[in-house]
Amino acid sequence: MKNFWARYRADVGWMILLGAIALAARLPALFTIPRFTDEVLEWQFAFEIARGARNPLLGLQPYLGPFGSDLLAFALWLAPHPFTPRAFSALMGALTASATYALGAAIGGRRVGFIAGLLMATSSAHIVVNSHIAYVNSLTPLFAALSLTCVYVARGRDDGRFLIASGFLFGLAAQTHPLTFALGPGIVLWFFSARSFWKWFRRPALYLALGAALLAYYPVWYALWTQPDFFRAQVVTRSYAFALPSSLGEYTGNAQGLLVELARMVGAVYPNLSAPRAYLLQPL
Repeated sequence: MKNFWARYRADVGWMILLGAIALAARLPALFTIPRFTDEVLEWQFAFEIARGARNPLLGLQPYLGPFGSDLLAFALWLAPHPFTPRAFSALMGALTASATYALGAAIGGRRVGFIAGLLMATSSAHIVVNSHIAYVNSLTPLFAALSLTCVYVARGRDDGRFLIASGFLFGLAAQTHPLTFALGPGIVLWFFSARSFWKWFRRPALYLALGAALLAYYPVWYALWTQPDFFRAQVVTRSYAFALPSSLGEYTGNAQGLLVELARMVGAVYPNLSAPRAYLLQPL
């Protein structure tokens, strides 16, 4: 433990500093901007869990697991107040900045970690959306960053324990939003791009990591397996998610909108600007 503290003391300090900066950026107008939305349905759902009136297998939405709602329910159990959900969301947003530092530091050292964490701490989109609106999917970036950090460390140090932890954290992130699975192909391709990737197939850590991911995602896949008709009915009500662009112009317009949103995630301003470059010129 003493060696661990000596080695990572500076990293812990930077993570605390970035978390404090992120929290300070998220507290102003936390309960007024934006105005309360249908997030209150998730509050009610979590409050019923906190009171013991519910013990759900799934979250409020059928594609979500109960993990995020259970965390919010615990916060409401500790502090049963209407402002608790947004305060919880702001705290998780601040922790995301710290987790982003850990990911950046694992990849490129402390300087890279600090820049990455600072960009997350001052990201206008993450402040206004992920940290001010208490949706369950506000937790997705936090657990995705932790999972990516662990998988990077696992390959770099050849340590199966981190790979198992990464799998479990990935499953928790997927519980908060299924778009987490979009990271899967990239993680697999990167992880097995190493020259000695074949050795992982002979080690139990790889299979334990897959098992850990399935275990963490158990509530959702179990419900999908046992209630396929229910999920099929839910998919029908969300047909908009599967609609294809009617023309090339519509497709390019959607692609441009995604580029603007990507730049907005980096920028420290939130108003509608004309081009991605306008956001990139205002990172802090």
